Amino acid sequence: MKKEIQGIFTKETGDWQEDSGNTFTNRKSKTWYRTLVMEIYVQSGKPLLHFQKAPTGYETYYIEDLIAYQKPFDESSLMCICGGTINSWARCEVNYKEVMDFIKAYEETLNSHRQRKHQ
Repeated sequence: MKKEIQGIFTKETGDWQEDSGNTFTNRKSKTWYRTLVMEIYVQSGKPLLHFQKAPTGYETYYIEDLIAYQKPFDESSLMCICGGTINSWARCEVNYKEVMDFIKAYEETLNSHRQRKHQ
């Protein structure tokens, strides 16, 4: 099962300064948008939610964890799928409601298939 979702990417750069207390200076950030693809697949008997075209390529979550730790949200709530690393990976956020609606649609499809099997 797949669905597109808008990703908000933020890349941060800076200069590492050991002399100034091991910190970054001259920090700058750039934000852009790109369409990602959410995909649900099963591995080792557990459904996973994977975000294709995300920063590292490894942004994957157990669906049962996303459901168990679900937080209250509104239309504008964001889910951070990659925290980012200065001078390396971009931070990436997606709309939390769209993610949870996609998971809900997946669960409804599963339940529908299960009901048909038992009829």
